[in-house]
Amino acid sequence: YSGDPASLEQLAGSIRSNDELTYIAIYDAERTTLISEGRAPPAIDSIEAGEQGVARSLDAAGSAPWFDVVVPVFSGGLPELGAGEPEVIGYVQLGVSQHQLIANERATLAWMLGFVAAAVALGGLATVVLTRRIVRPIQELSRTARQVAEGQLQHHISVDSDDELADLARAFDHMLDRLRASDEEVCRHSASLEAQV
Repeated sequence: YSGDPASLEQLAGSIRSNDELTYIAIYDAERTTLISEGRAPPAIDSIEAGEQGVARSLDAAGSAPWFDVVVPVFSGGLPELGAGEPEVIGYVQLGVSQHQLIANERATLAWMLGFVAAAVALGGLATVVLTRRIVRPIQELSRTARQVAEGQLQHHISVDSDDELADLARAFDHMLDRLRASDEEVCRHSASLEAQV
């Protein structure tokens, strides 16, 4: 740690290169400002001695929200657990814009909405395909049943699958074959009776 303004300016310059920072301030242990750049930072009176840091979200009228982060600087680095009360030699305060956070949040939301829309579209397409696959054989079976009821026994139901509907269609075709055979036998028997008369 150094109270030298040139060293602190160099440190602030290396941190300041981040576009998301709205301000940076470095204070001594008595909270006297050693260096401050960017917008005027809020007071750091809320941090208690020995606290590891404070972060709060702020929103000023007419500007984007930002996070105010205040972290104490300890002599000899970070304090160890159970090592007693470390000596605070200063504070670093950063104002971090929430622009990028908000932009990332919006991009994630847009991606999620796109994913949900695609999933709904695929689900709808799958529903249409499966419904047609199920309904088409039932419609064909129904149409053939109406034609048989009208006396048209020459129809045949084509089967493209190997499921319960296909079993039903095969049973229906078998019934039609037997009806045709029975109808032909009735016609033959009728013809033979007419020939005898």
